[in-house]
Amino acid sequence: HAEDLNNISKGMAEAVDEQMKSERFKAELITNVSHDLKTPLTSIQTIIGILALEEKEPRRLQLLHGVETSVEHMSRMITELLDETHVSLTTAGDILREVMAQVSIAPYVHCIELKQPAEDLYVNANRIRFDRMLINLLENAYYALTDHKKGVIRLEADRVYLQGNGKILSPSEVKNAGTPYVRFLVSDNGRGMDEKTVASIFQRGFSTRGSSGLGLVFVKEVVETHGGLVQVDSHPQTGTTFTILIPEEESDE
Repeated sequence: HAEDLNNISKGMAEAVDEQMKSERFKAELITNVSHDLKTPLTSIQTIIGILALEEKEPRRLQLLHGVETSVEHMSRMITELLDETHVSLTTAGDILREVMAQVSIAPYVHCIELKQPAEDLYVNANRIRFDRMLINLLENAYYALTDHKKGVIRLEADRVYLQGNGKILSPSEVKNAGTPYVRFLVSDNGRGMDEKTVASIFQRGFSTRGSSGLGLVFVKEVVETHGGLVQVDSHPQTGTTFTILIPEEESDE
């Protein structure tokens, strides 16, 4: 038995060592690829800066600043695309505006009713993954609609307060206890799901329409990476609401 225990212990130690090597390799790969992709962007930023210093014509100067902003946005996208743990402080409003810009030519954009949140709702988010997660939910909502002309998809965000057990507090309960969260809602008035289906939707490979079944797995993974919670409320022939709860952050201003 002692020999078996030693073998098990040795095996676990080797597994941990391999995992650490894998993590180091991943970190080094991210660093190297990020550097290679950002190097030309840095050169572009330098050239734009020089041109802006020499430019006197207001319209051209405005265009140069626009290019500079786009390059900075691309640099941030590279960082967040390669490193899923990288987050930056942003507002719920900025997230929803960016999501709407990305789906502006989607076939379901006419179904979306956007409720713009207050501008003081801040979260730490990996914008690439977070935006993609919300778009996944919008696409699912569209496929759930039984009538694409009369169907409605609601997208909104607001502030709520949670207890430790995940219960959302009512306004009368807030003053006594609760942690502030930013709540993102994606709801539809489509076909809905029964309890059995709801219990299975986050399982890898499960799908109600013959797809890969990875979309909602990705949603859950992104939400949990952001320290949040995802809740689902659905009823057949009534519709579905996905609630994403992300810890609210304070502005750094």
